[in-house]
Amino acid sequence: MASDDTRSHRSRYVWESSATRYIRRPCVAYRQHCLQMRTYFISYDGLRYLLEEYEDQGLRILNFPCNQFGGQMPESDGQEMLDHLRREGANIGHLFAKIDVKGAQADPLYKLLTRHQHDIEWNFVKFLVDRKGNIHKRYGAELEPVALTDDIELLLGR
Repeated sequence: MASDDTRSHRSRYVWESSATRYIRRPCVAYRQHCLQMRTYFISYDGLRYLLEEYEDQGLRILNFPCNQFGGQMPESDGQEMLDHLRREGANIGHLFAKIDVKGAQADPLYKLLTRHQHDIEWNFVKFLVDRKGNIHKRYGAELEPVALTDDIELLLGR
């Protein structure tokens, strides 16, 4: 029998990932929502705009903190991380526990997200996932969140 890690890595849909929210909510709880997944935070104003504009239509922003890129997220999970994010004005969307997004210890969700592409090159890489859990598109770290507007509207049927 395959391990949970192997099944998640081979799974076709994001919803089947074992990643859990900070409050232990699995990704499957976001089924029927269009998602933007990020490895950390880039433009807080841009993310706030996307939420204000599209959250009522189903957009959810999922945040997966990671400390694999220049030690940008050294805080431990829990109150220390939450306090850091609040100080930075970065508590936008749904926060998950800190994970690895590349390498042998990468979370199964990120193994799925990068299965047919190269590894995550830096914090701020974004993924847009449709309501069925299919990966629609990957966006580089340098791209501002508002640049996803057309793709978000396409997936939301706007």
